[in-house]
This record gives sequence, C-alpha cells and structure tokens, in this order.
Amino acid sequence: MCIEQTEQRVITATVVDEAQRLEMLPKYFKSLMGIVENKYYRMADYLSAQYQGAYWEFVELSNGGFFMYPLISGEKIKIDADVGMIYGEQEMSQVGFGLVVALFTYSHLAEAMVEDNKRELLLKQYHKVMEHAREHEDFWLILKAID
Repeated sequence: MCIEQTEQRVITATVVDEAQRLEMLPKYFKSLMGIVENKYYRMADYLSAQYQGAYWEFVELSNGGFFMYPLISGEKIKIDADVGMIYGEQEMSQVGFGLVVALFTYSHLAEAMVEDNKRELLLKQYHKVMEHAREHEDFWLILKAID
C-alpha cells in the first residue's frame, strides 16, 4: 500500500500597514469594493449586538486572500444571531469573528452576482479565506457559525 504524503503549506496573515489601506479593497475587489465593504459592516451588525461600529484591520493572506476584522473592546466578540449551528450566543476572537463575517459576506454577495467574473472573484476569496480559517484557533466555532 502506498500512502501519498502531501506537503501542507502554512498560510501567513499580515495586517496591512496604514499607508497601504486605501489600495486594498480595489486590489482585491475592483469595482465591487464599495459593495463588499458595506456588506462587511452590515453583516457584522447582523451577527453581533456587541458590534456598534469599529475600526477594522485589513489582513492579506499569503495565498492571495483578504479579510477584515473589527477592533472591539474586549478580547472576545459574541455572535448572538441564530445562524448556522449557533443558537443563543457564541464567543470567539476578533479575528475569528472577522473570518465569519468575511465568509458570509463573500458567499452572500457571490450568490447575488449575475456576472460570472464577479461571482468567481468572490468565490475565490471565500475559498482562500476558508483555507486560512482552517488554521485558526476558532475554526470549529467558525464552522458552527457558517454551517
């Protein structure tokens, strides 16, 4: 019996420097940048009563992915919407919450896109962010939220 070994690559996440922030949304989302940014904020508001607006960190992934997460006081953010397998409240890190918001944002917008190239752009981002989420400490909570 031959078992094939595959090399697992580690995806690095880099918080975007302040001077580069304005370039990020057009770089990853082109003409969809305003729609994507707006959907992030609305999705965060829907998922958590704790979210009342915030400064968002922008994160580039070494696999070509991009996501954002809000800086909210406290270490954990509560998801209190009945979504996925979460009924009641579930706490996760700010980055974990950002990953959930990103995955919902990209999948919901992709579903609504009529143009194939825009849908494809969003689906590629979804899969790249999910690949990174698999390595995150909140992975099982992220899966519960999006399932």
